[in-house]
Order: sequence, then structure tokens, then C-alpha cells
Amino acid sequence: MKQRIAFALILIVFAMSGALHYREYRKSQEISDILRIQAEIEFKRTSLMVVYQEVLQSVVKELDAMKHGRIEMESQELSRLLDSLPDEIELQEAQP
Repeated sequence: MKQRIAFALILIVFAMSGALHYREYRKSQEISDILRIQAEIEFKRTSLMVVYQEVLQSVVKELDAMKHGRIEMESQELSRLLDSLPDEIELQEAQP
């Protein structure tokens, strides 16, 4: 009888040990998965930051080009206005 109880206790302890080991294995797998996902997220975040930086540089270049184009366009408009002033002055002088 004592042998059966001892054998049953050994089986129970062995089963509990196996269950605990399996639980620890699952926890380590979950942690491994979490770390893998975090690494993927960090890689994607870094990639997005690089793309974002390139987009910002392109936008700055375009804005500079537009700014210079606008300055040139405004100077051309001013030149046209200044060129047309003598004509307008002559027209106003010609009118009584």
C-alpha cells in the first residue's frame, strides 16, 4: 500500500513538474515572440523615419524652388509694372 501511495505521489510530482516546465517553456516562447515583434516594429519605425526625412528634404527643396520662382515672378511683375508706368503717365498727361 505504501509503495502504491509513493508511486502515485511520484507520478503526481512528475506530472506537476512537467506542467511547470511546459508553462515556463510557453512563457519563454511568448517573451521571444514579444521581442521579435518589438524588433520588427523598431525596424519599421526606423524605416519610416528615413522615408519621412527624405520627404521633408524634398518638400524643403520644392519650397525653396517655389520661393525663388515666386521671387523671380514678383520681380518680373515689378519690372512689367515699372515698364508700363511711363505709358500710364503719358496717358494721364494726354487726358485733360
